[in-house]
Amino acid sequence: MEHPLVRWITERSMTIQEFADRLEVNRRTVYNWVNGFSTPHISLFPRIRSVLGFPRDTITEQFAAAWQEHHPGKVLRKGKARTRKQRTEARKRLEGASR
Repeated sequence: MEHPLVRWITERSMTIQEFADRLEVNRRTVYNWVNGFSTPHISLFPRIRSVLGFPRDTITEQFAAAWQEHHPGKVLRKGKARTRKQRTEARKRLEGASR
């Protein structure tokens, strides 16, 4: 079964490498999304939407539906904090909650 992300990319006459280049991510990262090893961080959704030409605010719905279709039974999790500042703030919140 072809992953919907691959279908969306090929419908736009792009390769995985071209898609990755336009998102400024590694080609391996896109392969990990397609193979279900990881999901795009929420901060990438606006760029993915722009590259694929989806209307505003539909990429999360499109991607979530595609994920469930291609990976039945797996849960689509939110991405982890990406910046050092975000990780530090998250750690402080956790430390504060455990006291």
